[in-house]
Amino acid sequence: MISVIICTHNRGDILGDTLASLVPAVGEAEANGVAVELILIDNHSSDSTGEIGKCFAADHAWARYVFEPETGLSYARNRGIQEARGDILAFADDDVFFDSSWLKALAEAFCTHPDAGCVGGKTIPLFESGEPLWLHEHLLYMYGVTNSGDAICWFEPPKHPYGVNMAFRRHLFERVGLFDPRLGRIGKSLLSGEEADFFKRVYAAGYKVLYTPFAVLWHRIPAARTEKSWVLRRSYWQGISDVVHQQIDSPLSRGSLVSQAARETYDLFHRVKGPSWNPRKIFWHIRELPFYARSWHMAKLGFILQSLREAIRLRPIRVSS
Repeated sequence: MISVIICTHNRGDILGDTLASLVPAVGEAEANGVAVELILIDNHSSDSTGEIGKCFAADHAWARYVFEPETGLSYARNRGIQEARGDILAFADDDVFFDSSWLKALAEAFCTHPDAGCVGGKTIPLFESGEPLWLHEHLLYMYGVTNSGDAICWFEPPKHPYGVNMAFRRHLFERVGLFDPRLGRIGKSLLSGEEADFFKRVYAAGYKVLYTPFAVLWHRIPAARTEKSWVLRRSYWQGISDVVHQQIDSPLSRGSLVSQAARETYDLFHRVKGPSWNPRKIFWHIRELPFYARSWHMAKLGFILQSLREAIRLRPIRVSS
């Protein structure tokens, strides 16, 4: 059996479309002898999400609605793992459209590659207001895109699938543990790192991770997430997340954190300044920086500031729900 785990928080406006698109995929999987269940984790929603989830579960025998009161994506995913009964646990976001062959393709990938502990599918961004011309391909990771191509292949560490489209054998969790609740989205914050942390443990345990382009889903990207301000904010939080993850995985001393911040500040300053000390040339260098470089600089800034916060033992910044 494949257990599909969808975690959702206040997505009553789009959740119904996501669930409706899953129905044909379940039908095709069952027609090919693959049993399926849906575990819909309502992560403390306060809108119509609960009503939509309960109604869907009432209309489909293979679906279950579960309320998780502890806010946080890692808490929600872990609850889904605990509730699931399948041998394969597949995760998807609450803002996607499933290809009708998604589940069938995941099942075939695990069947034909018995040494795969995890399988990631192909995620296609669906930009609801059009893809911005300034969006560099290296920024597509923000939307769950791995740029892994159109052929089945193995991920090479540390590269890994993203939570929008990934599946695991159940026994993997028994060996490497669950998602760290200190990482991942909490309410409106853009803290991440829970997947990087988890896959580091997956690879350390000796598991192999497969990519299949045949497990396709479309990730809906609203207009607000294609604004430059959102991308810069997401980049800034990536820098914060990298330090938080670092301090969980291999914590540095206060002195080492300060030294780290100093090195990164020096590097950032010279990258922003450019090769010249002439004020006019510095001005034009900054003006002509491509947006991708600016987003990278924001990630650096987040990394530097979080290093200093950790050094003076301030709590990591989190935006309340």
